[in-house]
Amino acid sequence: MKTKLLTVLIIVLVVLNGFLIYILVAQTHQRGKKPPARNFLTNQLNFSEEQKGVFTELDEKHRERMLDFERKITRQKDNLFSSFQEENSTIDTRAIIERTSRLEVEKELEVFEFFKQVRAICNEEQKSKFDKIIKQALRGNKPGPPNRNGDHFPRERRMPPPPR
Repeated sequence: MKTKLLTVLIIVLVVLNGFLIYILVAQTHQRGKKPPARNFLTNQLNFSEEQKGVFTELDEKHRERMLDFERKITRQKDNLFSSFQEENSTIDTRAIIERTSRLEVEKELEVFEFFKQVRAICNEEQKSKFDKIIKQALRGNKPGPPNRNGDHFPRERRMPPPPR
């Protein structure tokens, strides 16, 4: 009885391991493909082949910079939160937070510059579409708060927040 149970358990574990290995291998093959979000702008703006080439170069450089910022920010946060473990820590938490904040600002500037460069490769018609897409993305297409009837006010018609 015990040997049958052991045999079944080993078979189940081998099958599960095989399935997990398959998933890992399949995902590494998918990493080489461009995600659909990456092609969103090129499709929406009907970029020409030349524009697509320029966009791809800009996008690759932008992604490298963003990954670099993410690594640096993660390192700073690791340094900050590792200070919890040390009783007599001499780590200047304010300095780490300020460095992290500067990195976040630089990251936001990188995003702005990337979109500025993308807009620069657009023709006039594409610039108009691009501006609408960016405006929509910033708003997030979220409806305003509900009124008494449960209907949502459009964002443009909402009252501004009270001053602090």
